[in-house]
Amino acid sequence: ETEMTYGRFLAAVHPDDRERTDLAARESLRQHTTCNMEFRCVWPDQTVRWIAATGRGFYCDDTERPSLMRGVAIDITERKQAQILAGESVERFRFLGDALPEKIFTARPDGETDYLNQQWSAYTGLPLHEVLRLGWRAFVHPDDLEEKVSRWNQAIRTGTRFEFEHRFRRADGAYRWHLSRAQPMRPAHGT
Repeated sequence: ETEMTYGRFLAAVHPDDRERTDLAARESLRQHTTCNMEFRCVWPDQTVRWIAATGRGFYCDDTERPSLMRGVAIDITERKQAQILAGESVERFRFLGDALPEKIFTARPDGETDYLNQQWSAYTGLPLHEVLRLGWRAFVHPDDLEEKVSRWNQAIRTGTRFEFEHRFRRADGAYRWHLSRAQPMRPAHGT
């Protein structure tokens, strides 16, 4: 059995993660704090694994150099791969949403909008963050607002499909008729 040295540890860290991992470990040692980090390691068979590690250096003399480091390292490769796939799915969804000519949105279970595609910005003339801040109610024709809000709230309460024809104000102030539709998405547990 070979003793693990810092040099051997660092040599096993993926080359793209080596510098930041080394800097984080050295800073932790310098400040006498616990080091928490995630990095990739290259196994002897050349497979790459993600590691979550926490460790702390212990000083047994007055040299200001750690004589011992203790810690825990956990293989988190499966979790990282799931995060990467989830991120790719989100990017794919946004790309698709922005490529469509329709105004697309998603809303949380409480009915508040949490995503708008770029067509909302083009139609309203406002940046997306401003459209989100104002909310869709600010763009609905006053004569259509009460019924739309009532039907929207009913769909949220009952978890049913929403469909309503109404007028939305565009950037030049003119109102144009729209058909708004929303379909509830139910995960495996059915909520």
